[in-house]
Amino acid sequence: MWEWVNLEAGIIEIPAGVTKTDDALTLPLSSELLAMLNKRFKDDSPIFDSMNFRKEWEKACVKISKGVMIAIKTPVKKPKPGEKKWNYWWKYTGLIPHDLRRSAVRNSIRAGNDQATAMSISGHRTVSTFQRYNIINAEDKKLAMKKIEQAARNAMAGKKASETATKAENDAKTMQISRVGASAVQSKWLCFSNMGRGSSVVEQPIRNL
Repeated sequence: MWEWVNLEAGIIEIPAGVTKTDDALTLPLSSELLAMLNKRFKDDSPIFDSMNFRKEWEKACVKISKGVMIAIKTPVKKPKPGEKKWNYWWKYTGLIPHDLRRSAVRNSIRAGNDQATAMSISGHRTVSTFQRYNIINAEDKKLAMKKIEQAARNAMAGKKASETATKAENDAKTMQISRVGASAVQSKWLCFSNMGRGSSVVEQPIRNL
């Protein structure tokens, strides 16, 4: 109903007693859906009409190749003479509305939303039920393995960078110590040289350094 829709805020506020769990629910509107609603004429009729929903859903899915109608043949029990021996009816198989809910849950998690936020949008009360919709497939596992490999490469690169930095720091300290030692020897030589000029006892050992 239009009174549930807040186009300015971009949300639909469903009151308590309407949803499956009877809880009130606030749903954000995607930019595409918001644009569609802005084009709609606001009257007293429902925004989304569920009349003949299943039939219209199946018809639409078959039209876009997301579903097919399969002919089912069942025998007639004790047919009378002249009556048909088989009953024929059509069964739909393909995309169902709950598939979209599963896709919404998976897309929300893969977009980086935390589980609590995703559950508040999907309306799931328990984590166990939510996880049944958050289906993990082979591609998800391959992506997870790539993330693990990348994390390992990053850790290795960080370790090498740390080792290189430590080595450079140690080399700098060693060079500084060498320079300090050389400066000390030179100062000592100058000191003894000035004090002991003309004295062979003092000068001779210093000259031999």
